[in-house]
Amino acid sequence: MRIGDTIARRLERLEVAMPEGCGYSQPEAIRAAMDKARKLDIAFGAEMRKGNSILSLIEDYRFAIARSREVMERSGMIEICTACAAKTPGGCCFKEVEDWYDPVLLLINSLLGCSLPDRREVSDNCIFLGESGCKIGGRYHFCVNYLCGRLKNEIGHDMMEEVMSASGMELMKGAELEYSIRRRLYLNGVDPD
Repeated sequence: MRIGDTIARRLERLEVAMPEGCGYSQPEAIRAAMDKARKLDIAFGAEMRKGNSILSLIEDYRFAIARSREVMERSGMIEICTACAAKTPGGCCFKEVEDWYDPVLLLINSLLGCSLPDRREVSDNCIFLGESGCKIGGRYHFCVNYLCGRLKNEIGHDMMEEVMSASGMELMKGAELEYSIRRRLYLNGVDPD
């Protein structure tokens, strides 16, 4: 059985059409994940935004993201990474990174108030990369956690420790929210993947 066949069966349950042929190419996979996230948001988003337990986790995650971004900005990382991504297609924000984003992480971004992009802003890179960095709040763990050799050298040891601490909190709060959302969806009989 091919991976495309498995994906097709999952998407049929959500009434998302899969193109004919030999499975997904990257743009089709991320589009399908975004479509499913939008459907999940329509079906469950209002309830999740009102429910105390999920809402509290959303706000905790939003705070952790803001703290992490503030530390990354202060360290110079965002400027360094954005400049590198613009000059180095296939660097850290390589196109295939978007394939790691599943419907639940994309739903989380909708719950955070982030718009999912309709088009690629920086060619040959991840669809979520914009001219001034990542356009979404809830990012895949690689995107939050990876520090290349250049960054390690340029930001210095003390700042790197601060970045890693803030990034770790962001990842932990994101994982708590994701677990809670997945549990809620499963309890409602929905396979979130």
